Amino acid sequence: MRFFSGSDNDLDPGAAPVDPAWARSAKGHFHRLARLEPDQIGLPGQGGVYVIWHKGVKPEWVYVAAAEDLAQALMRALDDEDIISYEPRGGLWCSWSFIRPEYRDGAVLYLRNLLNPVVLPRIGDEIDPESVNPVPILAPG
Repeated sequence: MRFFSGSDNDLDPGAAPVDPAWARSAKGHFHRLARLEPDQIGLPGQGGVYVIWHKGVKPEWVYVAAAEDLAQALMRALDDEDIISYEPRGGLWCSWSFIRPEYRDGAVLYLRNLLNPVVLPRIGDEIDPESVNPVPILAPG
């Protein structure tokens, strides 16, 4: 399956989830959203799928979406009161994968159904489940 790069192949809806190689720091850790410096890691202008979660006593998935510019999307998340309200609960963490545009909505739909994030999609991040086929990918972890 080549939904990250290369030629198109038909996706098998019953296929096992694929590891999309979620981004990690140079030390192998996931990124702390509040400390993220997108310019230093080359995110401006890069598109893909991103996931935000908090750690703590009861960790939760907070937000899942896709963006044409991951740097802008993650910085907007820091300004979103509903998302940032989870920072005191063990910190907000994030990761992303450079999934091709034609598969992003399907990957987001699949992850939203799997993870049940606590913050609802924002304007522009909505996905019509009737018009998109889920793309099975593994969650960060």
